[in-house]
Amino acid sequence: MRHKAQIQSLNEERTRLLRKAGVAAMILLVMAGVGFGLLQRRKNQQLRTVSATDPLTGLRNRRAAGTALQAMSTQRATPGMRHVLFLIDIDHFKQVNDGFGHHAGDDVLVDIADALRTLCRPGDVIARWGGEEFLMACPDLTAAQACTVAARLHERLGGARELAPGRAWDLTVSLGFAPFPFFEEGREGWEYAIRLADRALYAAKDRRNAWAGLWGRILPEGASAAGVLEEPESAVRSGNVDLMASYAIERLPKAALRAA
Repeated sequence: MRHKAQIQSLNEERTRLLRKAGVAAMILLVMAGVGFGLLQRRKNQQLRTVSATDPLTGLRNRRAAGTALQAMSTQRATPGMRHVLFLIDIDHFKQVNDGFGHHAGDDVLVDIADALRTLCRPGDVIARWGGEEFLMACPDLTAAQACTVAARLHERLGGARELAPGRAWDLTVSLGFAPFPFFEEGREGWEYAIRLADRALYAAKDRRNAWAGLWGRILPEGASAAGVLEEPESAVRSGNVDLMASYAIERLPKAALRAA
């Protein structure tokens, strides 16, 4: 009987050990699964960040900017204000690459990106739109405030830069802007504003080292937003669209009419 009791005790001990080992193994498996999940989640987040970022400047790329602009479009602006898109283009950028090398051109792009970061507000969207062109979108601005922002960007982003030892370059930029919705109480989205901001940019590029903007008032009854997009100069002449610029301008140049 003593022998049987010992055997039973040993069996019970083995069962307890097996049970503990099973629980420990299960805990290890759960911990490993959680760790793998967290690692995978982190890697996926890194991949999303990389796919949304311009590798040179660290700003949003064009695709990520479109997503951010779409999100901004869903937020109604404060009454009397609108969201505003600014397109910024470096003047004569090819001369920088040709005269100083592409590494100097890259330095200029990084410098512009850093300056935009310091100039933007929380909630603004900044991105490298393509090549030497950048985008900045600001929620809740009046037309007068949009002109002030354009003037500040124009002043702060330009200026002399030493691109090589003893060799400086007087860098200038041109800007074009347009609001979204483009017309008061309108429904035009950011894509519409991009096209009109591009036309305003062409007007600024016609002079260079300048800024220009188009701002819709009230769309006349019977007129269409698409029609205004096709003939913006007519809308400016009729007073339905305001044309603002850093220089005396009364009409859009032909290049702007062919743009976008």
